[in-house]
Amino acid sequence: MLDLQLFLLFIPVAAVFTIAPGPDSIMLLGRALGQGRMAGVAAAAGCALGILITSVLVAAGLSAVVA
Repeated sequence: MLDLQLFLLFIPVAAVFTIAPGPDSIMLLGRALGQGRMAGVAAAAGCALGILITSVLVAAGLSAVVA
């Protein structure tokens, strides 16, 4: 069990990690600001496709482990 001091330290650290943008967000922002809206949309589509492929591969790997 966490004591109160560790818990009070955990809350702001968890909040910072929750609020901080990830690498996808930073890349999308930079692409859209530097090259325009369509480049930002294309980058967002690429990120979404990457997440989809990763999710499918993770599901396939988990099903292989469980089976």
